[in-house]
Amino acid sequence: MEWILHRNIMAGMVILCIVTARKIFIYRIPGRIWLLLWKILMVQLLCPFTIALRLQNADVSRKVAGLLRFQEKIKLSGNEMPPLFAGRIMKIIWLLGVIVIAGIFISSHLTKRIVYCTAIPVKENYFEEWRKSHALKRTVEIKESDRIAVPLTYGVIRPVILLPAHADIRERNLAFVLEHEFIHIRCLDVLLKWILAIICSIYWYNPLIWVMYNLVNRDMELSCDEVLLKNHTPEYRKEYLQVLIDLEEKRVQRD
Repeated sequence: MEWILHRNIMAGMVILCIVTARKIFIYRIPGRIWLLLWKILMVQLLCPFTIALRLQNADVSRKVAGLLRFQEKIKLSGNEMPPLFAGRIMKIIWLLGVIVIAGIFISSHLTKRIVYCTAIPVKENYFEEWRKSHALKRTVEIKESDRIAVPLTYGVIRPVILLPAHADIRERNLAFVLEHEFIHIRCLDVLLKWILAIICSIYWYNPLIWVMYNLVNRDMELSCDEVLLKNHTPEYRKEYLQVLIDLEEKRVQRD
């Protein structure tokens, strides 16, 4: 519990720094840099150990302070029950919060999986050729469903690109959509989202963690768009931007 509280204080300060820098330099620094900063912070939040250099004098001072605390505990042992009881209550509340938040994430995932299981694989020649030209060590499946409004990707070991069953997606926007989702798969963004969910479950009581949750998802999309648009013409970028607008309109109408 102690290491969680320590990471919580550290995370709050780092998140505030990143958010402030992001407000100022959002259009000057590539999205992949912001995403890298978030990843470093996420690793630190999940690691229960710190690597530090300890000087001999610091060790001596720590031992002396420990002895003094031990003496105080002996003198005031009769007054230790309320703090201990309060500490246990706090741990129970924290653990209940972890269970509830993790349950919400898992429940949402299972509900979506029910929808995904009804998707139908697409096997037209266009998709088969696309899969051959975008080979990975992991097998990428392409499916379609009439129960979603916008394209998405799920699965880490066996990733699936799920397309809405709309004719305009296939005719006009298909190349952009497949490339966008393929970048998510190649960058293991689905795994990153699961790690982010674990962090939110552990640090659920910190509102800045939820700020990080929203910004990581946003920067994930920005980084993906930057990779897709790299070294392309302005006309290509305008067309891709129009595709994003069309898909967002469909998502809003579906909601």
